[in-house]
Amino acid sequence: PVELGVEKQLGISGKHEIEEYGIEPFIQKCKESVFTYEKQWREFTESIGYWVDMDDPYVTLKNPYIESVWHILGTIHEKGLLYKGHRVSPYCPSCQTSLSSHEVA
Repeated sequence: PVELGVEKQLGISGKHEIEEYGIEPFIQKCKESVFTYEKQWREFTESIGYWVDMDDPYVTLKNPYIESVWHILGTIHEKGLLYKGHRVSPYCPSCQTSLSSHEVA
């Protein structure tokens, strides 16, 4: 995840050191990190002929995206389609969060 890369960049590790560094500055560094390779991504996207609006990209850290996800979750809940279940997920003990399949090395 982005957070692990930022920890490495800052020379810190784990929740305690992140808190010492400052949560808000750490979050800001993570947000900046997301856009580190934006130029290369634009070039790659164009070179493979992938048609996307790079001036209004799909960015999960922006509030409109986050709000849309909460809206959808609320709608799903209201319709009785949200349920609690169990499944095996990759987990990062350092980040204390589950990982997506593309984050597992």
